[in-house]
Amino acid sequence: MSKKRIIVLSAILVVVAGVVTYRFWSGSNVKNKAIPFDIFLEHAVSDDQYIEEDVSGDHLPETYILSSGRLTVTQAGEELWQTPSEWWVDHFEIADTTSDGQMEIALSVWKSRSYGTSKPFWVSEEDKSVKNHFFVFGFKDQKIQPIWQSSNLSRPNCEFNFKDVNGDGMDELVVIEGEYSSDFICSGKYLAVWSWQEWGFYNDWRSKAGEYEGELSQEYLDQIIEVSKFWE
Repeated sequence: MSKKRIIVLSAILVVVAGVVTYRFWSGSNVKNKAIPFDIFLEHAVSDDQYIEEDVSGDHLPETYILSSGRLTVTQAGEELWQTPSEWWVDHFEIADTTSDGQMEIALSVWKSRSYGTSKPFWVSEEDKSVKNHFFVFGFKDQKIQPIWQSSNLSRPNCEFNFKDVNGDGMDELVVIEGEYSSDFICSGKYLAVWSWQEWGFYNDWRSKAGEYEGELSQEYLDQIIEVSKFWE
């Protein structure tokens, strides 16, 4: 096969992959019209979390504090990183999200606009509404940098965690997914499992619509584990 043909085929695959990802993660057809972010903040609710973990791998743990929608990372009293003021983080987890043996920081983020500075060429108009996103950050050259960032989620994450539900030795992203509403209260409607595959998360399974409230209880996890026997 000629080099020219390989390049053309590679370009086509990139476009197709981008469109598929857009279809998986885009929330352009759901509720929440474009409202000012400060109005959203009147309704926003966030967990308060405190974790000490050596994610950087330098044998000195970092401190991760989530308070009032902002995550701050410090080490030995020095601030390493803080999420932007235009983001509202309602939950985060430290886990091996990409199954590469390295720990990363997974964030549930609410913000306006679906994309950052790199809007895909197949998207004609930016969605300015406030919606939920899923971001993964990690350490590179001893600095916290983005690894993967979704556009608007079609279903907001009411609750998420990482568990090895199918017994393959790698953690999957387990989520209670909700629906967007005008008051920004996330009411759980689905249980879902996503797995990391090379460059992004893919949906392995989603339950039928129901009522899934509160945290990812053992009862919910048992339901997922029972279904996961049929994935193998």
